Amino acid sequence: MAPRTVTAKALQALLTRIGSASSGTKEVLQARFKRDVAEQHLFGQRTGKGQRKSHPEKLRIISIDMGIKNLAFCDVEVDYVQGNSMKPTLDIIRWDKLNLVDATHDSLQHQPETPDTQNVKEGTKHAQEELDPYSLSILSRTAYTFLRKSILEVSPDIILIERQRWRSASSAAIQQWTVRVNTLEAMLWAILSALKLEQSATAREAKGAIANRQYDVYGVDPKRVGQFWLGQSARALAEKQDEAIASEGIDLLGGTVDQTTKKKEPRSKAEKKAKIAIIRSWFANEPASTAPSTPASAPIISFTVGPRATTALKALSLPAPKTPRKKKAKAGDDNIIQLLPLVEEKDMKKLDDITDSCLQVAAWVAWESNRRQLYDIWARKRGRNGKMPELDDEVLKEMISVVGE
Repeated sequence: MAPRTVTAKALQALLTRIGSASSGTKEVLQARFKRDVAEQHLFGQRTGKGQRKSHPEKLRIISIDMGIKNLAFCDVEVDYVQGNSMKPTLDIIRWDKLNLVDATHDSLQHQPETPDTQNVKEGTKHAQEELDPYSLSILSRTAYTFLRKSILEVSPDIILIERQRWRSASSAAIQQWTVRVNTLEAMLWAILSALKLEQSATAREAKGAIANRQYDVYGVDPKRVGQFWLGQSARALAEKQDEAIASEGIDLLGGTVDQTTKKKEPRSKAEKKAKIAIIRSWFANEPASTAPSTPASAPIISFTVGPRATTALKALSLPAPKTPRKKKAKAGDDNIIQLLPLVEEKDMKKLDDITDSCLQVAAWVAWESNRRQLYDIWARKRGRNGKMPELDDEVLKEMISVVGE
């Protein structure tokens, strides 16, 4: 009997484990995995002299969940227990949500009197356009101020930016708000790239000078973050033979079922609730960690929370508001009002922003730990000449045997 080959499904599982795209033919998947598993984003950070360190060290990472009125960010310092890449600790230094429109409006109100601001008081159309918070002239200054004062001031090593899409659900229309957020995203990337290039050019011009430690910027697909944590949680529950989700009528992949009406919720809303439940389970632990939603073969991330992050943590720990819902009376029943644990849309959005910013950085750190784990399995196959062997089915099967499908 011919030996069993590695399937496309198994390759997709490996790619999902390191946060890479998992679509394409088997040949495409294998080539992508070979390329991506060798990239060391976290463990190969450059020092001030431009050299790369192979061992983990404390690094500052800022995760940005995109928005204009609801931009959330999670500022963490990642460390490792005795250098173990499978046991990272995230010290959450800042965890906050900003309304950039209000911040821009306040800064404009305190600007010195200019002909433009004087015209606004007189109600001219041109001046109103000049001070529109979504105009390119104002939004670009808003983006620069946010990066300078809230992000770059703390000298991060890595900046993660949630990747935006132009359309939702393959809709032909592009919403105005989507355009605004995508414009802000592009501005953040442009400003960060320009500042980084200027810093490199300045260091080159100053002969003999040592370049300052530079930041790296990565775009993160929110869909992959959601799939990663929901999939991890499902695997962890399966390993523990926990049937709580089924008994409560929660379907992580297809939506939740209202046990009273038997109606299925939209998938997007169900995933939002599931992600909030996952992150709440992390901080309900003592000490806080991702253990409740982590299978045995995956890294377990521990958390510590600083004073500037407690407001967001308290918001997540609050119970969902209860809304009275009338139940149709049956014969012999009085008026029955059943209280169902519902989350109002407005409150859901508030929790979404701070939840996603933390899930994003936790997923990215977990992906890097998984990447290191899988790469080490491959690296142990080096020959005496130090060269890496071909990433063939034998190596891939060993990876799958260690981490599971």
